[in-house]
Amino acid sequence: FLTQKASQSPSRELTESIEREWNSLLHGSAALQIISARHYLSYLFDSGEFSRLRERWIELMDLNGFNCSDYQEYENLVWNGDFEVPLQRGLLDWQLIPGRGYKLEVLEGQGYQDTRGLVMTFDGTENVNFAGVRQTVILEPGQDYYYSFFARSEELSTEQGLYLEIVDGVTRRSIHNSSQILGTTDWKEYTGSFSTSPDSGYVTVRLRRRPSRRIDNQLKGTAYVDSVSIKSSLGGGNEKMSSLP
Repeated sequence: FLTQKASQSPSRELTESIEREWNSLLHGSAALQIISARHYLSYLFDSGEFSRLRERWIELMDLNGFNCSDYQEYENLVWNGDFEVPLQRGLLDWQLIPGRGYKLEVLEGQGYQDTRGLVMTFDGTENVNFAGVRQTVILEPGQDYYYSFFARSEELSTEQGLYLEIVDGVTRRSIHNSSQILGTTDWKEYTGSFSTSPDSGYVTVRLRRRPSRRIDNQLKGTAYVDSVSIKSSLGGGNEKMSSLP
């Protein structure tokens, strides 16, 4: 029934009806499965109810035993930035998209300080146009933010390396790129800042690599990424989103 309602056109009355059913399911005797909530979460996203979407995501993850305290306390606006929580492929989770010429994994002992981390292995068979790791991040419109992440690499070939890209949710345009991850490097912190547009309530954070124009252009090597973080420039990231209606 919740799925049927969430497929209808958004309206205030429909949203209130869905909210009542959501609360009933959330506090019922049976656990609300993550896959069962995907239509409702998509409905909130399509309706522009971004603050409510974030709160419902936290409730759903907590109900299923997945908790990111730094995300819940607004200390990090990226969900599961340290990759310690098993990936659920939900709307606000990391999306690992398979493709030719690379393999994506989250592995124990491969992160910063030997924790879990993201491992991207490129086999040297493709001039990869890569955007296979991404997450939708709920932010406030017209605000300034600071990001950071840790990365290291092993024998990444070609002059076109990997970088973190911030994409505006409304215009779909890239608003910031980090410096590139190239060659062989030890763990290094990458940092930067960006601003959201006045009308956008979210950005897409993704790891990116553009194709090389050189003859020897097939990407080979391994990159490791961990501790991805976005914080508000106001008060170090503890500023909460606008209150729910």
